[in-house]
Order: sequence, then C-alpha cells, then structure tokens
Amino acid sequence: MKKILIIGGAVFGVILLLLVGASLYVASLIDEDFLVEQIEANLNCRAAVQELDVGLFGAVSSIKLRGVAIGPRDADANNAVPQSERTSEIRRIISADEIELSLRFWPLLSKRLEVESFIIDGLGLNLTLFANGTNNLKPLFTTPRLVNGERNPALDPPPPEEAEEAAGPRTADAPFSAKDLPIAANLERVGVTNGTVTVDLRQDRQTINVSELNLLLTDIDIEPTDLANHNSADLSFDANISVKNARGVETLLLLVDSSGEIVPFDAQNGQVNTAIVYSLTILENSTLHSFAVLDRLAGALPALAQAGLEMDKLAEKAVLQENVDVVVSYGNGLVTLLNDPRFPTRNYDFALAKDSWIRVTNSTHRFVGKVIASEEESARGIANVDRNVTEALRGRGDPAPIRNRMLNEMLENGRLYLSFTSRGRLNDPDVELLSNLPRLTDLVSGAATDIARERINQELDRTPGARQAQEQLQNLFR
Repeated sequence: MKKILIIGGAVFGVILLLLVGASLYVASLIDEDFLVEQIEANLNCRAAVQELDVGLFGAVSSIKLRGVAIGPRDADANNAVPQSERTSEIRRIISADEIELSLRFWPLLSKRLEVESFIIDGLGLNLTLFANGTNNLKPLFTTPRLVNGERNPALDPPPPEEAEEAAGPRTADAPFSAKDLPIAANLERVGVTNGTVTVDLRQDRQTINVSELNLLLTDIDIEPTDLANHNSADLSFDANISVKNARGVETLLLLVDSSGEIVPFDAQNGQVNTAIVYSLTILENSTLHSFAVLDRLAGALPALAQAGLEMDKLAEKAVLQENVDVVVSYGNGLVTLLNDPRFPTRNYDFALAKDSWIRVTNSTHRFVGKVIASEEESARGIANVDRNVTEALRGRGDPAPIRNRMLNEMLENGRLYLSFTSRGRLNDPDVELLSNLPRLTDLVSGAATDIARERINQELDRTPGARQAQEQLQNLFR
C-alpha cells in the first residue's frame, strides 16, 4: 500500500509540474501584441490591448484584458505594426476598460463548462444604423484583404480536391440549437457593467444614448440534453436611456431597472427563445419632452380650443412622478406590451394599451393610448367649456347637459383625456385622434330646438282642450 501511495504521489507530482510548466509556457507565448496580431489577422479591423493577465493554473483559471479597443482597419493593422510603434490613434467603435473570464479547469475534463464570471466592464459601443439597413459593425468582422503587408491567403480559393471535400453534400444552414452544444454549461455571472452605448439612427435622424448600463445574467443553467429541466437564467438590467432628435433636443429619458428569470432556449428544438418576457420598471424622474406623438396630438388642439379646451401642457417637459411596471415580450426586434402601463406626471398621464408595439430595428410602431390631463387642468378646461356654452346659449338654457354631451367621450373620473392611435416611424408618426368632440353650434342649435319644444308643450298644457286638439290633428295625418 505504501508503495502504491508513493507511486500515486509521484504521478500526481509529475502531473502538477507539467501543468505548472504548461501554464508558464503558454503565458510566455501569449502577450498583448500576440492577441492584437491574431485579431487583426482574422478580422477586418484595427485592435488594441493595453494589458494581458493570464492565470491558467489554479482552482479558478482566469484571463484579464485591459484597455481593449476595436476600430476600422488602417495601414498599421494591414502591416502588423507592433503596438508600441503605432503613432496614429485608433478610432474606437468597440472598447472595454476590462474583460475578465474566470472558469474552473477541472470540470472541462468531464465535458462541463463552469464559468465563474465573464464580465465586460466599461463597455463602449458606437453603433451607426444607416438608412439602407447596414451598420458600421459588419465590416469589422469580415475577412481582411491584407495580413502582414501581403495578400491574405485565406482569400485564395482552395485546390479543387480540397474544395470538393470541404463542400460535401449541399445542405441548408441549420439554425443554431443549444442541443448541438458539445458540453453542458453552468455560468454564474456573465454580462456588461458600467457600459455606454450610442446608437446613431441615420434614417430617423435620432440618437439613442444608453449610459450606466448594467446587464447581467446569473445562475445560468444550460443542459443541452435536458432543456426541459435545465434551461434558465436570472436577468438583471438597469440603464439610463436617452433619445435625442435631429436638433439635439432630448425627447425621452428612461431610467430603467429590471430583474427576473428568463428561459433562453426553446425546450423543444433548442433554438433561441423568440418570445422572452421581460418585467421592467421605469423609474421615477424619467422624462418625456418634444415626443413626436405628443407633438402630433398638440396639432389637434386648435380645434379643441374652439370649445374652450386648452391642453397646452402637452408641449411641456413631463417628469414621471412614480415608478411604473412594464411587461414586454421581445423577439426578432419586436417589443410588444403585455400590460397597460400608465405613466403619471404632474401635467398629464400618458397611457398605452396592451399589444402596442415598436420594432427597435427601424423605429416603426403602432400605439393605442390616451393622454389624460391632470385634475387641475381638467377642472380649468371644463370651466372654460361651461363658459363658452353659456355664452352660446345666451341665457336660454342650462349649459350642463350640452357640456356633458360635448365631453362624453373625453371624460374619465372627472379628468379630460384624448384617445389616439399612432403608427409609422416614431420620429414622424401618423397620429389619429379618437376622441369625438361634437360641434358646439350643433349642440346649441339642438338645445334651442328642445327649449322651443318645451315652451310649446307648456302652452298646450295651460290652454284648455289644446292638447286634445293637437292629438286629433296628428291622428289625421297618420
């Protein structure tokens, strides 16, 4: 037994020395310039890595990259110039202060990936979406034409025999499926912290800025052979999302917070779940100003003003007075409301109906909603209508019935509201006002007719036999 223990200890010691040696050898081969060279040899970009820290040996192996940047390719990248000799600055499209991957080495031997963390801290992304549907990211991930100052051999066609062997039988590309993954995965923490994303929408001439972005997936449990029972992750998301129009005016500021469990894959076919449901909280102090939908509604105000309604607060900046929970589904770029959120502000409430949607890839949308005036504004508007009706009646009747008929489709719990639908592009929407406001002159004319009829009936009742004579005359003409 003692010899066995000695032999076993010796074998373990040899393996330990080999692993330590391999770790030191690999670490000596891989440095910042090596990584940059490999990235630029395979991607049509210029790259930068300021610092690399590799710890391959231990209970948890880790790789840290600091000062990472990717931008459009230039002569330095084409000629594989060492980073220390590059004089021009990289035009950053993608960057990160630090990228850290920490994983457990031993589970890999049993075909199980256990990642303690994969975090991109200080992400910076400058994305441009052009009017023709292309973007500034795709060119970065194509095959470069020049590598080390020479034509890239990867662009040369392979010899005929290799091409025929590589081609094989023609089959359609199958969609990605988690069931095809060779190993199970248990990831504790994956995502982005302290990120900043800028999206330039050229066609809509709008800019979306996402700041203080934290997007984390935790407790990720994926078992390709048993997705029915191992197919979950906890998602947390918080960010400040600002939208500016072509004039640089901030039209929307959303302070967003979200957390909950998601199902990443379809348990039946293993494909990415296209109907993931998210529960979001839009935080107090989010703002709405110069929103195109509200601007279009404001265009209907002159017609309302003729009746005494002045909902002029729509043009002012509105600040959310309390947190609002929003439930949405997301799939293929389409965000659809699954509840009926109402956003209360000091000036008005902005409400959207369930099944309203927006396609984030091109800003097309269809909203059904309401703008509800505050109690103070509603009282002022109703008083103005009463005054206008009283003037139109010239003292010939009670203004209350006419006011009620006018505002029948515009009152909710004593507050004035405008119902609307909006469709098309969000920066230039086609907005239709659904609230029906009868013409004051028509209602006054109807009221005058009612008053005249009432007076005739009073005279008939006061004159003996007049009511009987009227009925007899009516019978003659039946």
